[in-house]
Amino acid sequence: MSKQPRLFPIDDPDLFPYSGKGYFGVPQQRDRRWVEGAYTKQASVLDEGHEYMGSSLTKSMYAFAVACVMIVFILLYGRVMWLQVMTGTAYAQKAENNRTRHIAVAAERGDIFDRHGVPLTRNIPKFSLHISPPDIPVEEDGREVLSNTIASILNRPYDEVLADIQNALSIEGREMLLYEDVSHSQAIALSVISADEISLRIATGISRSYDVFEDPIPSLSHIVGYEGKISENEYESYVNEGYAPTDYIGKQGIEVQYENVLRGKKGDRVLEVNSRGVALNVLSEEVSEQGQRVVLTIDSNMQRATEEALARGLAFHGKHQGVVVVQAVHTGEILSMVSLPGFSNEDFARGLSYEAYQEILEDPRHPLINRSVAGLYPSGSIIKPVMALAGLVEGVITPQSTIVSSGGVGVGPWFFPDWKAGGHGRVNVKEAIADSVNTFFYVIGGGFEDRDGLGVERITKWLDRFGFGRPTGVDILHEKIGLIPDPAWKKQAKDERWYIGDTYNLSIGQGDLLITPLQINNAIAAIANGGRLYKPRLVSSIGDEETSVSYETIGVPAEDFEVVQDGMRDAVIYGSAKSLATLPIMIAGKTGTAQWSNVRDPHAWFVGFAPYRNPQIAITVLVEEGEEGSRVAVPIAREIFEWWVKHGFRISE
Repeated sequence: MSKQPRLFPIDDPDLFPYSGKGYFGVPQQRDRRWVEGAYTKQASVLDEGHEYMGSSLTKSMYAFAVACVMIVFILLYGRVMWLQVMTGTAYAQKAENNRTRHIAVAAERGDIFDRHGVPLTRNIPKFSLHISPPDIPVEEDGREVLSNTIASILNRPYDEVLADIQNALSIEGREMLLYEDVSHSQAIALSVISADEISLRIATGISRSYDVFEDPIPSLSHIVGYEGKISENEYESYVNEGYAPTDYIGKQGIEVQYENVLRGKKGDRVLEVNSRGVALNVLSEEVSEQGQRVVLTIDSNMQRATEEALARGLAFHGKHQGVVVVQAVHTGEILSMVSLPGFSNEDFARGLSYEAYQEILEDPRHPLINRSVAGLYPSGSIIKPVMALAGLVEGVITPQSTIVSSGGVGVGPWFFPDWKAGGHGRVNVKEAIADSVNTFFYVIGGGFEDRDGLGVERITKWLDRFGFGRPTGVDILHEKIGLIPDPAWKKQAKDERWYIGDTYNLSIGQGDLLITPLQINNAIAAIANGGRLYKPRLVSSIGDEETSVSYETIGVPAEDFEVVQDGMRDAVIYGSAKSLATLPIMIAGKTGTAQWSNVRDPHAWFVGFAPYRNPQIAITVLVEEGEEGSRVAVPIAREIFEWWVKHGFRISE
């Protein structure tokens, strides 16, 4: 047997694996020619108490290893910081979304009432299908099955349903409306499906209805307006105000003008859900708040009577379009505002087919336009009371001044006629208003021979003071401002100079002058009340607060107003509106026949106020292409006055 080699301990297990006995069989002899120069005294990092075979780590390798460790540590630390600090909130929100579900609780829209508290709108319950985006099946096959199921129950195209579900995926966390106006039977079928499909929920919502009268009043649609689903363009404007893409908003009339107070405030119910999305309990709930009630200045009974009177007058004369405006002269409140033809806001609220909507848009009578505020017309002779006041205040005439009407005035080759062949003879301002004498107003407007007139600058100044050519400020959208022509406008619009004939035409409400029925009615109310031009109002209160009354003071002496008021009273006693003289109250008024086309009939106007000694209401009647104010517009006004007399001679508060 050969002699066993002497063994010695190796203390560093990091350099040599442990053998299990504490020793390695390595010869005792020390050979400094160890493999690859592993042992050098200079590179030794071992304990000097023992002799070792050597080290394979050089300084450069050690530094490289340390650097690698540091880089890895920095990267890991940076990633942790990014996750915790920079994106921690987002990930926390995602985790919270997996644990909770937000369910929007619809707010009931505020109701709209007439001045007597008669409801003009109502809110009715409806079923709707909601979907929770986080719970929509992740797999495409699952979404297709879900879409097919919904499409078959609701009788909707499959592709449409699939697209709507895909769109819902872009909204994280919050439940959203998918489809509304779900029938009761459809709601039951969907409820069965939603028991297994946690992304779906049947909700009871609120629908706006305008079907409040057994016998509808179509003309109220222009005033109240209607509510409709928000469009993509509208959503861009409303998104920062908390609206969802499936919300409904006011579209016309009061519904859109007062959207911010009618809409109410949505509630929010937060549910805790398990991993399958099944609700476990309610974590918190913010109760929805109903929108505020809005009370109008409109008297629905007068609105109906006015609409019926106008409709009868139009039908009797074979006409199709007309307007009536009635205001309280001491507050500016609009008591009735009728524009015919009208439309049904209930039809719009329920939803129109494309064909039905196109038929309305293409109707040559333009039923969607509220002619009271958006119709522009030449005034004709109803502007003469304003011209008379301007002449009195500016000193162009006095109450005693007279002008001879011999049938018109001639300027060079042009002749500007009176409506009465041969003229009216010598007349003062009251008689000129009562008999609508064109010649009188030609002279005070543009002057003639040795008499100076107002001139275009002073005429336009006084038209502006009475509210023409600018907004009245009424609280409804789409109001037109009209047009007061002047030399600068004519040069820009027609590239023509201003002639004396333009001033004559402007003096009798012809030429290029354009006004709205509300503008002239507001001006007549100012004449009736002695110089206060009120801002017209359609809303008297919002919630518990009344809306403010505001007005401008025109600045006309009381005695001048009395002269013009007397002239309008004379128009009823013996002038162009004398068919009103037999009513049991004294009325003051003025008729007008406004030419606007060489081939179409002129418009028929009447403006007036009552009672004459203690004015309470002002009224304007317009019949488009009505031919003659005294024959067509006055009888309509008479019916409305008769209704007012029958119901108390006063404005009910």
